[in-house]
Amino acid sequence: MAKTPKYIKAAAVKQILEVVELMRPLLAQSLSQKVTDDISTRLDDLFAITMTDISDQKSLTPAINIGETISKIIVDFALECQPDIAWNILKEISQYSPVVETSIRPNGLKLKQNQLLIAQSLRCSTLIGMAYIATQIEYELRSHAIQARADISELIAFEMLDLQNVEMIAILIEYKNLSTRHLSNLIKTLSTVISAETEKPTPSLVLAHNVYGDASGAVDLIKLNTPRNSMFMPIKFEAQV
Repeated sequence: MAKTPKYIKAAAVKQILEVVELMRPLLAQSLSQKVTDDISTRLDDLFAITMTDISDQKSLTPAINIGETISKIIVDFALECQPDIAWNILKEISQYSPVVETSIRPNGLKLKQNQLLIAQSLRCSTLIGMAYIATQIEYELRSHAIQARADISELIAFEMLDLQNVEMIAILIEYKNLSTRHLSNLIKTLSTVISAETEKPTPSLVLAHNVYGDASGAVDLIKLNTPRNSMFMPIKFEAQV
């Protein structure tokens, strides 16, 4: 980005600060002290970026590699945070979409390119993190794993529509395939929820024996249906099968 107008570089700096604030909530999660410190340091490094640093991004020895730093923050977080919590946070970050410059002038096109590159760097890192996290979540129901698989496939496919970086496309495809393959195998082993009905309220233990062949299944029925009286199940109920 060298030899470009100052306002182009200033806009890039402003967007990087926006991305930093988007990632700040990662520090509020339960992480080890080392990971917390590492993420905090990298966020501070990004926050301290100047227009000179932006110009140096195409040099052989940039002061800080923006894309690599963002990636390390997301990867460290994905590896350390509780999977279901990390999934929700990263899914929200993956929706990041800055207001892109619309001018067709050369400088306007340069500004748009910078905006897209920074946004894509964040989203691609986030999607890779999500692909990994999806394999670490302990799913109770088949439907939850199916939704996670769909999210991974759809989000990555959508991101690749405008992605020009061939190497990153290959990485996204690899992680998508690994994640969805794992989830597909897992889905075969998970239960699903069915709706059923009896003629009258039935004791939980009796109904569990009828549904599962084992009265101990009453615990699962009660957890799923939360009846007012745990001794009896309502006429209409749900069960995992």
